[in-house]
Amino acid sequence: MKSSGTFLSVLIAVAVGAAIGVVFAPDNGASTRKKAKKAVNKYAKKAKEELEASQKAITEQTNAAVSAVKEKTNEAANYTKGKVNEVANYKTSDAQQAEPKA
Repeated sequence: MKSSGTFLSVLIAVAVGAAIGVVFAPDNGASTRKKAKKAVNKYAKKAKEELEASQKAITEQTNAAVSAVKEKTNEAANYTKGKVNEVANYKTSDAQQAEPKA
């Protein structure tokens, strides 16, 4: 899925960005950790939003597929009922025609 690739890309970007930030940071440890935490939180929020959007899209697609299957099932059932009625009516008319008339 495209969204899982996006999610993975975001996670990789977070890891790479945090590593680069720690290695090349001119600030002291506390400041660097604060910046890293802020960056991680930013990307975690974005990842969460991407995940929620993916879940919503999957739910919508699933609901649409279920509706389509239900509709086709109802159409098939109605078609079958119609054919059964046609056969039953045909058999009834044949039986009436075959009866001897007095």
